[in-house]
Amino acid sequence: MAVSKELRGRKVDISEPPPAVQRQASRRPATRSATETFLIGYPSSSISGSQLPTNRQAFQYFLHLQSLPENTGNPKHQDLANETVEAIIPFWQMARIKTMTKYNAAQHFMTLHKSTEI
Repeated sequence: MAVSKELRGRKVDISEPPPAVQRQASRRPATRSATETFLIGYPSSSISGSQLPTNRQAFQYFLHLQSLPENTGNPKHQDLANETVEAIIPFWQMARIKTMTKYNAAQHFMTLHKSTEI
């Protein structure tokens, strides 16, 4: 059902908004509540600082890895946990503290992840 209106001597179809207006309505900006995780905060693209990383920093980095376009479909949490551990281990090595193997550290991180259910 086309609805037309005469505008300045021309008939204009007003039944549907122009495509540009339709696209703008579908692309809503992300809100804080959509990007922030309770008790963890916003995803962080890196782990930085001069102290050993906290669990919160590790989870923020993990959430950042999850939100990357290549991981949004169906990411393997084990792979993301391995990447997170690889980002954390240099801090422990700089402090000259012995660490468990990367596999065991990733397993420990996954149990933390499952216990918090983020």
